[in-house]
Amino acid sequence: KAQTAQAEKLAIGAYAANMVPPGSVLYLDAGTTVLEIARKLAPRDDLTVVTNDFAVAGLLSAESRCKLIHTGWLVERENQSGVGEIAADTIMGFNFDIAFTSTSSFGLRGVSTPTEAKVTVKRAITRSAARNVLVTDSSKYGLVAAYKAIPLDALTDLVTDSGLPDSARSAIADKGVTLHIVDSLNQGSTA
Repeated sequence: KAQTAQAEKLAIGAYAANMVPPGSVLYLDAGTTVLEIARKLAPRDDLTVVTNDFAVAGLLSAESRCKLIHTGWLVERENQSGVGEIAADTIMGFNFDIAFTSTSSFGLRGVSTPTEAKVTVKRAITRSAARNVLVTDSSKYGLVAAYKAIPLDALTDLVTDSGLPDSARSAIADKGVTLHIVDSLNQGSTA
């Protein structure tokens, strides 16, 4: 997964990291795009970061002085993350200033996921954050997985690349989501 849309993920990660205000309590979801956000945030020591991703936790544990909390619980081996009810309960114990959610599939019906155990985690994220940001490359638009996780209108922002079709941009904006289009040179715009 890390090799797919690599330039886009790097640009999205850099752009998203710049969205984090000083002193934030934030959530970083599991995924390779979110890992790029963590890389950019690692030099900061003013953050409290909660994550369910073991790669994100490992990176920040080794390279950052931020306060770091892992949700734990059932390990999903495919993407090396903690999932399930107890992970969701941990997430619900926080008031996040900003949360970055990842996905392998999204569309106008919302964010979907291939495993039921991820649904409770994704829903807990959106219930616990003042600002909910979906970070994903445009290749995932139009894909649908078995489980409906969160509707688009539960998001405040979407950070993606310029490959997102114009029709999708309009429809997403109509749902009240602020769209941030980022190119691989890390120059973004807000729609």
